[in-house]
Amino acid sequence: MNPRERQHWLSVQHAVRAALVELLTDSAETPTEAVEQVRPSLGPGKRADAAMVVEAAADRVDEADLAEIEAADTEETA
Repeated sequence: MNPRERQHWLSVQHAVRAALVELLTDSAETPTEAVEQVRPSLGPGKRADAAMVVEAAADRVDEADLAEIEAADTEETA
């Protein structure tokens, strides 16, 4: 992986981490909306890659994972 690709995927990874929480806590309705909420300055390529990864990751989250995410989100807002 060249340095440019590495930077691209690091940026996408940061967006995915934040956007996944937004999507799973129902702060956003779609993966694309979640990515736009947390990283509005992303270009179209990074936004599309991040939304694709968020969608795939959200499909793999089970109820126990979701409860843990919601508890952590509640602690952050308290």
